[in-house]
Amino acid sequence: SALVTVERRVDRVELRGRAPLPSVVVDEPAGTWRADVVVGADGEPSRTGRQLGLGRPPRRRSLALEIDVPFAPAVRRDTAILRYAIPGGYGWYLPKGDHANVGVGSYRPSRHGRLREDLGRLAAELDLDLRDGQVRGHWLA
Repeated sequence: SALVTVERRVDRVELRGRAPLPSVVVDEPAGTWRADVVVGADGEPSRTGRQLGLGRPPRRRSLALEIDVPFAPAVRRDTAILRYAIPGGYGWYLPKGDHANVGVGSYRPSRHGRLREDLGRLAAELDLDLRDGQVRGHWLA
């Protein structure tokens, strides 16, 4: 059996057959294929997990905001930063190939309305300009 690592958009995942050796059927834009094992690294809440009947409905407790930006001028390109200065949460700066991802999150509902300010402060500390990107929000379980 071969190990194949791919990163693709998947439309549907389902189990076929019965334990102890069911197979996984994956539908994607390029077609349908089967595998013995599939790792669904799609974050929380996992669409892959829900399609396979695993896990539970997401609990929307923590909110995070993030944006992809050019690398920070004063940070080495192989350096990740975690800041725990956000009340009830944290901020991050993560290098990702040809850009960086910067974000903030908190589990405190009283902070959710202030996360844009927190993101702006973190970006200013890193000398990042957020005007050219799009801030995305995500609920975290």
